[in-house]
Amino acid sequence: MPTPSTSALVRDVNSVPIPQAWNPTNGDFEQLQSLVNILCASPYPDSTGSFAYPLQYTSGALESGNVIKNTGGVLYQLFVSNTNATGGPFYLQFFDATALPATSTASLFSIILPLNTTQEIDLKPFGRKFTTGIVIVTSTTPTTYTAATNTFIFNAFGA
Repeated sequence: MPTPSTSALVRDVNSVPIPQAWNPTNGDFEQLQSLVNILCASPYPDSTGSFAYPLQYTSGALESGNVIKNTGGVLYQLFVSNTNATGGPFYLQFFDATALPATSTASLFSIILPLNTTQEIDLKPFGRKFTTGIVIVTSTTPTTYTAATNTFIFNAFGA
């Protein structure tokens, strides 16, 4: 096995190390976050501590929610486009599940979505762990699921 470099990458003149983790796939350290606020191409640890390249989910059409991953995983970043110009308010809700929730199911957490905008939900560098699966829906109520109309586009990144 090759001997990895133990010298840390340096972020700035104050010698602040960039967070790194051991990647057994290539036998070296990997940078855990980029220098700018974007999802980097380096692998992230998944919910089991293994390394995997980011999961990418993109809506195929306007929708009100979907199963992003039907097994445990970690969500790092999400972009949600709300194409509604009227009505609302609408809430983005997260569930640790493998299927869409039944009406009135309580969500793990909820974020309000302004009308006619795109929101970025950035959970890097550590992400939000889901042990069962990653389900994201839009609702007309803040704490329990009440289905919204199919006027949303999701772009999710995780492992």
